[in-house]
Amino acid sequence: MKHITESQKKVFIARKAHFRSINEPLYDRYDSVMIRLQHQVSITPTDTAIIRKYTDSLGLLNAQIRRNWISYSIEVRRCLSKEQQLRYDKLTLEHLKCKIGK
Repeated sequence: MKHITESQKKVFIARKAHFRSINEPLYDRYDSVMIRLQHQVSITPTDTAIIRKYTDSLGLLNAQIRRNWISYSIEVRRCLSKEQQLRYDKLTLEHLKCKIGK
């Protein structure tokens, strides 16, 4: 397999920085909602409607974060040859499997 070129590397770095800048506020909001959720869990009696609202919010934030990273991956793949795309896909899948312990 061909190694990535310097121009490909520059694209990867620029795109990753761009998507990180988009996702960082989402991660911050996610953490903030998690804190509020944990606070609600500690209150007796538990208000399940508020807990549902917070967990729904977490789901929406997580979905947006994942969509952003998928967009990043699609953009990166466009810069690769077919052979490089196959290798990229394999490495990405291996990374994800390691993250989830499978």
